[in-house]
Amino acid sequence: MTKRILSVILALILAMTAMVACGNKQTGDDTNNDANNDVNNENENVAIAENATELLSGTYDKFLTAMAPAFGVESADEIKGYFVSNEMETITETDPDSGEEFSYDMPKAGAGTLDLADVDTLVALTLFPADSIEKLDSASIFFNMMNQNNGTFTAFELKDAADVDAIVAALQTNITGNMWFCGFPERYVIVKVDNFVLAGFGLADGTNAFKDAIVATYEGAVVVHDAAL
Repeated sequence: MTKRILSVILALILAMTAMVACGNKQTGDDTNNDANNDVNNENENVAIAENATELLSGTYDKFLTAMAPAFGVESADEIKGYFVSNEMETITETDPDSGEEFSYDMPKAGAGTLDLADVDTLVALTLFPADSIEKLDSASIFFNMMNQNNGTFTAFELKDAADVDAIVAALQTNITGNMWFCGFPERYVIVKVDNFVLAGFGLADGTNAFKDAIVATYEGAVVVHDAAL
C-alpha cells in the first residue's frame, strides 16, 4: 500500500471521527453540583465581536497557548490540528515516492460557523435547546478532534440580550442532564458577554483554558457556571 493511500485513509478516519457527535443523548436528570461564579478580570480586547464565530475565534489562540503544556509542547501552533471546527478544508500533498499530488478533506482548525437551518446538527453538536433556535443570530463551535466529549466549545449570538439568562439556564439543563457516551466530560462552563453566550464541556484543563481565554479577551465577561459534571 502506498504512502498516498495510507495518508488518505488516515485523513478520512480522522474526519469521520471529528464530524460525528460522540453519543450525546439528553435525559431529564440533573445531578450537577453547581457553584456559580461572577468573574470580571482585566482583559486585552474590549470590543465585542460582530458574530459568534468572530467571538469564539477571539479566544482560540489563548486557549491553545494554555493547552499546549497538556500536550507536552511549547507552541500553540503545534496543537492547532487537535481542536477543529465543523467546517472542512481541502489539503493537498505530494506523494514522496511518485511525486504525484493528491488531495483530501479535513476538518478546519479553529472556530467554525454552524448553520442555523440545520437544527439537528446544531443541537447534536452543542446541546443548545432546539426550541430556542429562532432566538439566534449566529452560532459557532470548535472541539477536540478525536473526542468531542473531551472538549466542545461553543458561542451563540442572541438577537435579544434579554434572552441571555433563559438560554444560559436551558444550556445548563441540557449539559448537566445529558447521557454521555465515548467518554464522560469532567466539567462544564457557561459564560455570558453582552448578547452572547459561550459554553464548554470536557476535560478540566480544557474548560479552565476556555474560561480563562474568554475572561482575558472580553470586557464584561461573566462566568455564570463553572462546575463538575
